[in-house]
Amino acid sequence: MSYQSFNPWLQRQEGIFKEMTDSDLSMILDRTWEAFLRWRAVSHDARCGMLPALGDRLLARRQELAEIMAYEMGKPITQAEAEVEKCATT
Repeated sequence: MSYQSFNPWLQRQEGIFKEMTDSDLSMILDRTWEAFLRWRAVSHDARCGMLPALGDRLLARRQELAEIMAYEMGKPITQAEAEVEKCATT
């Protein structure tokens, strides 16, 4: 069985998602826990060193991310672009 995401405002299907089994969910949760354990072992200094690259990646996708915010929240595109920039510089 699959689930459909339908946008009533635009009158269109946004996506189709397959049903997860208990085994699928368990695997995802296990992988998430393992990723958390690896991240927890990363030092504060190392994490801080990753932030400039993260900001660059956000800015490189500014338009795409702004469009997602505008679409999902109804936020004006100029405000969404400013929000991406604020996040990238913070």
